[in-house]
Amino acid sequence: MSRKKPVPIQIPTVVTEEERQSAREYLARIDRTKRLPAFKDGRLEVKPNQFNELCKCVNTDSIDAAVSILEKALAGQSLDIIPEHDKEKNTTLLQIAELKPESYLESMLISQMIQVNTAVSKCMYFAFHKDQHLAGKELNLNLAVKMHRTFVAQIEALQKLRGKGGQKVTVEHVHVHDGGQAIVGNVNQAPGGGGKNE
Repeated sequence: MSRKKPVPIQIPTVVTEEERQSAREYLARIDRTKRLPAFKDGRLEVKPNQFNELCKCVNTDSIDAAVSILEKALAGQSLDIIPEHDKEKNTTLLQIAELKPESYLESMLISQMIQVNTAVSKCMYFAFHKDQHLAGKELNLNLAVKMHRTFVAQIEALQKLRGKGGQKVTVEHVHVHDGGQAIVGNVNQAPGGGGKNE
């Protein structure tokens, strides 16, 4: 019985600039992850060179304040029925880093957002658990919906903090008298004294 020769793997030799950029971004993310402290056996291990990175992650100069934010974000993780794992804790820290808080106030809001998002997932888990009775399904689904609304409100609050919350103006009544003009929109004063409608 003759063995078939393995087919050689074709490795493309031409790499586009887009692929190079993607590889650089991936390596930068890996590097950022390595600079952050990590949980091991349920405890946060912070090496001396990681203190600064942890503080920078939550936008504070105080290591105690940084740890406090992290503890609050992790508060939603603990549940007797679902065991805690280092992976989930490390993911929480990465979520804070990924959202890049621009102030300590944003860090506080982001830690609450992570708690609420975790709670939504857990309620959905319990709602659709195979042993869950009908009343339990309904209760957990209702809680998930309420917390999801809270999560959406938190996203809007974060966007407002970052100046990304757009304003909406509703004009309900416009009265134009004889000889008048109505302009709806932004009006900029031109240098010659005339108005310019945008």
